[in-house]
Amino acid sequence: SKKSYKEGRKLVLKPENINPNLAKIDDWLRIGFSDKISERIYKFIKLKNGIDNASELLSVYGLKKEWLAQIVDSLSFSTPKIDIQLAVENDLISIKGIGKTYAQRIIKYRKLLGGFTSITQLGEVYGVDSVLMFALSDQVICTSCDIMLLDVNYIGLNELSKHPYISKKEAMDIILIRSQNGVLEENDFKIIFSDSKFEKLKNYIKW
Repeated sequence: SKKSYKEGRKLVLKPENINPNLAKIDDWLRIGFSDKISERIYKFIKLKNGIDNASELLSVYGLKKEWLAQIVDSLSFSTPKIDIQLAVENDLISIKGIGKTYAQRIIKYRKLLGGFTSITQLGEVYGVDSVLMFALSDQVICTSCDIMLLDVNYIGLNELSKHPYISKKEAMDIILIRSQNGVLEENDFKIIFSDSKFEKLKNYIKW
């Protein structure tokens, strides 16, 4: 009705500093939006995997320019960087460009590695191409803490070959040299691995 339409246009909101890409339905409700509008805003942002500016919210059905004008100055789009070494699935999903599937792949690969030592390792995750990697580089950090080290002087063939940087043949070569020399040294690995591969692997070796 005309009456309800006019009342809707006169909605008075209570702006507060929030990041729309991190806000939940309750956050929009607290500002003063109705249940329906709050849910639409939340779903719209999730569907787009985040938005870059406030004007995009005008595409939300039922959200009026007058309402957005009341809160636009309180919206912040700066997002704290996610630590890929410590992030749980929901943290990763909050990154623009990462959905549930990618988040699960990242966590699975991190577990296989024993932890990340660099954000460049995201490029080794299945499906993460150079375009996505470029988009992620400004949104993540890596603390390189709590890395699971491989005790190469004691662990067996299967455990060695499970690591993404060690093939089954390379694992067999490690065991062979270990049986001949006793304690493995850095030079032993340089015989087995290329320089580039050893540079990545050495971060995971317990000497």
